[in-house]
Amino acid sequence: METLPKTHILSPRDLCMIEHIPLLIESGVKVFKIEGRARPADYVATVTRVYKEAIKEYEAGRWNTPEHEENLQKWLNELKTVFNRGFDTGFYFNTPTENSSSNEARYKKKDVGEVVNYYKRVNAAEIRLWDDIKVGDSLVIQGQTTGSIEQTVESMQINGKPVNNGSKGQNVAIHFTDTVRPGDHVYKRVLKN
Repeated sequence: METLPKTHILSPRDLCMIEHIPLLIESGVKVFKIEGRARPADYVATVTRVYKEAIKEYEAGRWNTPEHEENLQKWLNELKTVFNRGFDTGFYFNTPTENSSSNEARYKKKDVGEVVNYYKRVNAAEIRLWDDIKVGDSLVIQGQTTGSIEQTVESMQINGKPVNNGSKGQNVAIHFTDTVRPGDHVYKRVLKN
């Protein structure tokens, strides 16, 4: 008996139409559905923000401008930072590409701590660390009410004194532009090996 090669009926890759926003809108699409049910909050936040920026750029008439090419590359790079199985355009233009269903994101989230306090008057959070962080790290804060917030550490303090590094077991204070909440999980984006 002949063994058939393993295949997928549909492509296991993620549908990515960011480059084709004008075609979709001009074809009559009024609503974009972002997959989110089985995805982490940072995926949903990133994909939603990127598509919103792209749609606004098209609606403002800036799609065919020099800065659009820069924005398009930036958006594609941002989409690659969150969980993905590679990108495809599905059946929109041809037969989907068959590929691995594993995560192809260039970055992964490393669990580094938890928010223990948020000081609203100064927009700072106290974070208990169970792994090291430093100024310049990209953090993702996720919580049930907070959703997903990503921010680069521009500065931090320990006991009111500026520091460049925070170590496992320490509590550090970091300024956040958005409100975070006690109990929120703190992750550091790290390049995958």
